[in-house]
Amino acid sequence: MGKATTRLFIGSPPCCSTQAYFDELIRRCRARIEQQQRNQIHWTHPHDRHLTLGFLGETPDYLIPSIEQGLVQIAGTVSRASGHLFSLSPFPAQNAHLLAAELTGDPNLQKLHQLCQQLIIHLGMTPGRRSYRPHITLARGREGFCGLVPVHLDYSMPLNTIALYKSIPAPDSSHYQRLFETALCGIPL
Repeated sequence: MGKATTRLFIGSPPCCSTQAYFDELIRRCRARIEQQQRNQIHWTHPHDRHLTLGFLGETPDYLIPSIEQGLVQIAGTVSRASGHLFSLSPFPAQNAHLLAAELTGDPNLQKLHQLCQQLIIHLGMTPGRRSYRPHITLARGREGFCGLVPVHLDYSMPLNTIALYKSIPAPDSSHYQRLFETALCGIPL
């Protein structure tokens, strides 16, 4: 019998004010986007919105306590971070099936991502090899979002916590359950 595994990733959930910003952004853009796309769009539930910091994939369950301990250590070395939301557009390319709010990060966000990658390596796993493009997925479209003109955004998104998420596959898109969360409380850079 094989070892039990869970599909995991490390992320940061949006704070209440950022959730309210996303709700208003979606309210303003939804009708126009749905009319332009003419395909079934699945909007991300607010509970499932997150900024991915590191992807673990199928992970042996016995590693979960070590991951949690690693996140506490990371949170103790990194102070609160932020990212500047600058665009709502198809992600990662114009013909993609995701609609995301993309952001640039401050030095603490970059440090947070690097430390999460180091934790994944320390656990004996392989981190993702793609360059890091921080974003929050807001919708998925079966036929993509080609033809959608990017929407300019100007919002500073605070990142106050780091969390371990479980990915739960579903027919329309995955849902996410926070298994562990800790506040970023390190000394500012």
